[in-house]
Amino acid sequence: MGKLIGLLALFMIMPETGKTIDFKLFTMDVPASWEYVPKQGFDSFVGSIDTKNGDILEFDYGYYSNSLDGNAEIQNYSYDTIDNKKAKIVVPKKPGKGLTGVYFEKALDTI
Repeated sequence: MGKLIGLLALFMIMPETGKTIDFKLFTMDVPASWEYVPKQGFDSFVGSIDTKNGDILEFDYGYYSNSLDGNAEIQNYSYDTIDNKKAKIVVPKKPGKGLTGVYFEKALDTI
């Protein structure tokens, strides 16, 4: 059985000024005011990023991460390639009703 690795991250448009947060397993380019908030995970690396305007981006990186399968009545699903990795992209059909996320089945081939 293949190993699954998932990553849940909200997809946002980034301004030109920012910083790179290095999580060791992956990096993320974010605006300079955003702050990483560590969380306790049981079998995966989890955390969040405080955007300073009330929004919170959460991520879950591990074998048993949420694959973002859900309700097609309220979610739009598409597939693309991000950094040479197949990505499932999920957005709500109506803003505020559902979730926005990106799922990578195989973020690293070595895990």
